[in-house]
Amino acid sequence: MLTSRIKQDHQSPSWQWYLLGATSAVIMGISSFVIAFNFMLGQVPMLLAISCALSGLILNTLLYWQDSAKKLQRFVEAVTTEPQNLFSFEALLSLGSALCVGFLAFSSYQTQISSLSSTLLAAIPYTTIIVLLSFANSISTFVLFYDLPTSKTPLKDTPSNHSSLITHLVDIIQRPLHVHCAYVLGATQSILFTMTNLYCVRQILNFYMPFAVIANTAIAGTLALALVISEIRFNCSNMENFVNTGLAKPPQTIDLRWRDLLMSMVTMNAFANGYIALGTLQHLPYFACWSIVAIGSIVSFAVMQEPVASIYQLVDDFKSERARFIPDNQYLSKIVDASLKMLGCLGGLYLFEPAALIAAISAYPLMVGILSGAFTASAFLTLGGDSIIMSIIHGTLWPQGKTVGDFPEIPLSSDSTNRQNPRNHNSGSLVSMSSDDSVSNLPTGYNTHFNG
Repeated sequence: MLTSRIKQDHQSPSWQWYLLGATSAVIMGISSFVIAFNFMLGQVPMLLAISCALSGLILNTLLYWQDSAKKLQRFVEAVTTEPQNLFSFEALLSLGSALCVGFLAFSSYQTQISSLSSTLLAAIPYTTIIVLLSFANSISTFVLFYDLPTSKTPLKDTPSNHSSLITHLVDIIQRPLHVHCAYVLGATQSILFTMTNLYCVRQILNFYMPFAVIANTAIAGTLALALVISEIRFNCSNMENFVNTGLAKPPQTIDLRWRDLLMSMVTMNAFANGYIALGTLQHLPYFACWSIVAIGSIVSFAVMQEPVASIYQLVDDFKSERARFIPDNQYLSKIVDASLKMLGCLGGLYLFEPAALIAAISAYPLMVGILSGAFTASAFLTLGGDSIIMSIIHGTLWPQGKTVGDFPEIPLSSDSTNRQNPRNHNSGSLVSMSSDDSVSNLPTGYNTHFNG
């Protein structure tokens, strides 16, 4: 039951969940950087594009990182105990949105990698890398953003019938004017962002499956519909909260320089999201382009400024907040060790693209040698090689006091065995020896090295 799972949330997750959470957060941060840089490149000065992309990398990494271990643990426990939740409307909506954003990341990665030199492209397994990062981006978005149901939602909060739907709409209409303006901005940003994602999904599907145009359109439309519903909900809710409560207030004890730095990063990240909303609409008139960028920036700023308050708390009181990011000190060495093994295993990506491996051997033999060595060592250690090494070092691999030369050689024929062991003459083999005739009780003069 979910209730029993919720009671366990106070328990600290194991260090493996912290490692997976940190890895997911880093992948999300890298994807945010590449997406922002891809849509700002050529539209603004290079330095501004890099600054905005870096701001998005840092903020998204930190925001996805916090409580990621607990979210992953809770998600896995919920899926294993009540897997039917994955087929609920909310779960499918979140999954469709996550897949749509994954296509956006795939398109951005592909565009930026294609600008590399042909020699380097031939020597790296870039297709495998792009697919891996984009898929990880989608899974991380789904797992870390999907809100697991904790209880049955009351009927009055879920407009599931005609009368409740009308009541809900009347309640929205009666809200103040500034809330309606916030809804308009949130919905506009959601539609523009969905159009950018829709273009990327159709582009990728038509490139890899040009024979299935109708199916590609249906898939892209379904994913875009899930995304626009999720975005409108999310953005309108955050915009309403923003116009009602204003900016999130940092702790009074925090250094103002930290506050200014974080708010500057939120602003630059919002500017990058404005250009992502613009997408492929750069052909529009100058005023229309800047209007789209402005709307996207305002909504993104309103969405991001509230969760950044948790970063304020991290800076202000790291000791009490560290458990949301990293485990106890006794597990840090295990996380570092596992992280190094994961990095070393990246060389195995060449196994999925042999052509790239052959090209890399001829163009960059030293690089391939280093990657192969790192992959071999990481795979060996991951499969338990470190235990074998420690056993050899401490002498526990062989029986105590024995070396390889101390073990007797097995005779080649049964005759020699019978001559050396008269009591076992009728057995005809070493298998039927009694416990008294074990290898350790061989007669004196039995030499393991035959010298003739």
